[in-house]
Amino acid sequence: MQTAQCPSCGSPVVFRHAAAVTVVCRSCHSAVYRSDQSIMDLGVVSSMARDLSPIQIGAQGRFGNRLFSVVGVLRKGRDRVRWNEWFIDFGDGSFGWLSEGNAEYQLFLHTPVSGRLPDPQGIPSGGRFQAGGMDWTVTESASASVLAAEGELPFKVGPNEHFSYVDMKSTSGRAGTLDKDAWGEVQLWIGDVVDLQSLQMRGLRAFAGWTDEAELNFAGPELTHVRSLKCPNCAAPLELRDPGQTAKVGCGYCGSELGTSESGGGIALAILKASSNPPFQPSLPLGSIGSIRGMRWQVIGAMVRFVRADGIDWNWTEYLLHAPYRGYAWLVQDSSDHWSYVRKLPDVPAADSRRAVYRGTTFKSYTSGVAQVLAVLGEFYWEVREGDRAATKDYIAPPAMLSMERTKGEVHWSMGAWLSSAEISEAFGLSRTVRSEGVAPHQPNPYRDPAVQRLSNYGSLGLLLVFGVLWMAAAALLPARTLMDASWLTQGGDEAVLISDEFEVRGALRRDLTIEALTPISPKDATLHVALVNVDDGKAFLPWPRRKTTSKGTDLTAFIPRPTVGRYVIRAEVAAAPDEAGVLDRKLVTVKIVQRKGWIRPVQAAGLIVLLAWLARFVLSSRFEQARWLNSDDAIESDEVWRPRGGMA
Repeated sequence: MQTAQCPSCGSPVVFRHAAAVTVVCRSCHSAVYRSDQSIMDLGVVSSMARDLSPIQIGAQGRFGNRLFSVVGVLRKGRDRVRWNEWFIDFGDGSFGWLSEGNAEYQLFLHTPVSGRLPDPQGIPSGGRFQAGGMDWTVTESASASVLAAEGELPFKVGPNEHFSYVDMKSTSGRAGTLDKDAWGEVQLWIGDVVDLQSLQMRGLRAFAGWTDEAELNFAGPELTHVRSLKCPNCAAPLELRDPGQTAKVGCGYCGSELGTSESGGGIALAILKASSNPPFQPSLPLGSIGSIRGMRWQVIGAMVRFVRADGIDWNWTEYLLHAPYRGYAWLVQDSSDHWSYVRKLPDVPAADSRRAVYRGTTFKSYTSGVAQVLAVLGEFYWEVREGDRAATKDYIAPPAMLSMERTKGEVHWSMGAWLSSAEISEAFGLSRTVRSEGVAPHQPNPYRDPAVQRLSNYGSLGLLLVFGVLWMAAAALLPARTLMDASWLTQGGDEAVLISDEFEVRGALRRDLTIEALTPISPKDATLHVALVNVDDGKAFLPWPRRKTTSKGTDLTAFIPRPTVGRYVIRAEVAAAPDEAGVLDRKLVTVKIVQRKGWIRPVQAAGLIVLLAWLARFVLSSRFEQARWLNSDDAIESDEVWRPRGGMA
């Protein structure tokens, strides 16, 4: 630890950490730089606003098995965007940065690289290159400046210092940044996307009305996270629910677009675009708090975006969600009232024009287009403006949607999960549920749901098993019954007609009859026909017989399903060929009527029901998928009817 006097005001400044070479004086906010020989005043830098973040100097955490302390912070910014970079010391001579901005936390460690690093200014967003032994995809390429500073820092920090950088991510889940400072030095920092919970942070700042059980403790005093201001255009009262990160505000009264600025630890609003048109009314009012997937969120902003197709604008609404200890998320409501819960990806997928692969899951290309901002309401962490445009592309693997959004200097990937209107109503306590229409691009197919398929398959097999057991029980308990067994001797001639005695068919469950006939005459010499005749109404059953020739003659079997209850006779006719008249001389014809067990019919019915159920599920599932892909790029290219809906970008 080294103590010195501030060259500007004479107040004591303390260099507590070996890696620190610059300290911001608490009294006059001068950046005091130490070298081997002297102490230098680099100039006055702006002070940090007090409600910027739950992180503060003195907070502690754990990265892997290494403990760290927060010892300083830089507030950086570029056109329409601001963020914090917290300088962390590991206590062993090494240090890193905890970046807080653009809807995520990233922790970086310095990575020494042999050889020359590429100049960040020559790498465009979306570009790819190798550094530090890894393949990178550039997500942001820009220049920024230091807006404010506090605490101890590892390099010279002057007021309004400018630098170039590229942020990048890999498909393996790593994050990186390539920085070029004002002196032309390029450094590579490699790290990970993290959250405060995984870092086990201690000593975070407390916000009124917000707690998080995953945090170990908070350091007071408790801060009111809502900042009350007035619209500089219409003087209406405005509440900033995320005053530290908010860069843009849409007035809920006059519709003006307002920018925020930080000065002297406070926040001021300035008119970016004056308006006198009342803004739209979102389905979720600003300030609404709800719990989604076990996480508590507050709606702080909403904007309407649209794509233009065939001269028609199709829009959707995006809601910005915020929680002081969780960061940001999105809810997207399309024009058919389907919802998506969207989080920014910590890495990038491997993607081409037809598919994207992310963590082992393949997503199919769905749509692409240019999304444009139509209206803005509430707060956003960047200066979103009416008319902003971004190229978008969506890939789906229901119930998930993978989305890419590209602007001039940035490329972002996000993952959305489909939610029903009922889930949103329950989460935010809405008085009524708006029913969604049609099929969302990533809405899960209910007919392909594993639970539905298991229920259908196991239920069908269970039904067949039950009826099969019943049929076997019937076979054992209800044996076949012979209703009639008669024999005749033919008397010669060309034909013989034989009529049996009457017999009765009765019983509600055992009506299936089988006719078994046998004659020693070869079918080459004569033919045998049988019919079942109802004595009461004269109706005859002429079954289609199955004939089999044996050494004993002709064996005929015919099945008659479920004849009506009543009295019957069997009519048997034997006809000889014209030149075989003597073949019917005293030939024995035997006919037997057997009443079979009727349980085979319910078993067949059960099998038919199962078949129809599987067929119905297949048809319904196919129709659902057809409706899903109706709005895709493939459907448009094949000249199918297109009824586009807004989706998430």
